[in-house]
Amino acid sequence: MSLINQMLRDLDARRGPASHVEAAALQGMGLADTPRFSLSPMVWRTGLAAGLVVAGMLFQFAYQSWQEQQDSHVPSPPVNTALPETRTDMPQPGQTATTHATQEAGIVTPPAKISVADTPVSTGLVSSPAPLVSNDVAASEDKPTPEPTPVTAAKKVLTTEETAQRHYNRAQGLLKNGNLHAATVALQSALELEPGRTDTRIQLAGLWLQQGLADKAHGLLQSGYQTDPGSTPLAVAYTRLLADRQEYASALEILTPVLNKNGTSPDLLALSAGIHYRLGQYRTSANQYRAALSLHPEQGVWWMGLGVSLEHDRKPAEALAAYRKAQMTSLNLVLRKFITGRINALSRNMD
Repeated sequence: MSLINQMLRDLDARRGPASHVEAAALQGMGLADTPRFSLSPMVWRTGLAAGLVVAGMLFQFAYQSWQEQQDSHVPSPPVNTALPETRTDMPQPGQTATTHATQEAGIVTPPAKISVADTPVSTGLVSSPAPLVSNDVAASEDKPTPEPTPVTAAKKVLTTEETAQRHYNRAQGLLKNGNLHAATVALQSALELEPGRTDTRIQLAGLWLQQGLADKAHGLLQSGYQTDPGSTPLAVAYTRLLADRQEYASALEILTPVLNKNGTSPDLLALSAGIHYRLGQYRTSANQYRAALSLHPEQGVWWMGLGVSLEHDRKPAEALAAYRKAQMTSLNLVLRKFITGRINALSRNMD
């Protein structure tokens, strides 16, 4: 070390350029002042690398400052529906942050502390992506939702038959409530829509009879029978109406073809027997009562009718037997009183 100091003092005393040998000796020990153009490659590279490191750090600091200003002044842009492209040259959270300049120099600087809040949206690495909303959807959310237009169900158009049936059903409900007049109107409406409804026609005629409108009932059943003479219910209803009006011949004329077609009906046989009795045809009446009773022997009224017909046919013994049969059935007080009187009268005469 003393040798080196001595050599430096000698060079200072000379105040002149050192010889070639002396200069080489000093350069070999790294003590001589080497001109700039003759610097060694190692020294030049070291200086350049240090400059690049400093420039990179300044660039990174300036970029972060600019980014913070943008975040504080510029509102958060809407998130794009497309996934952002991953940029390999941007620092990622938790990864080593390097600059382009330091990478070229081959020097790695310590990673900068980057928080998630400072990380730009376009980093490309999202651990739990938030629901993506398009610009159109975001804009539509700001618009008021229009009120839904009420949907009116198409009203079903009823056929003529369906409308008539509704009137008929309504009439049945009104009759249960005792509203005779409203039920009559409803039946008329049904019949106007469908004149061929036999049940409606018969029921309407019966309501008119209850209200004392016998002529209207007669005209209604007469027109129905003329339109459909083959209808058994309509023919029987019309026959009963004629019998009530004491038009026995006309009633029997309508009932005879029906009876020929339905000869085993006990009700029709009893109806025919009653009409024959009114016409004075007692034997025929008695025969038809016997035919009806053979099918339904429990009918006390028919036994009474048979006794009356036999009594008029001058057969008191057979009449008495018929009255006693009737007395064993269920009859109302008036009929029972009549039968008891006839039994007593015939019994006295036979004694």
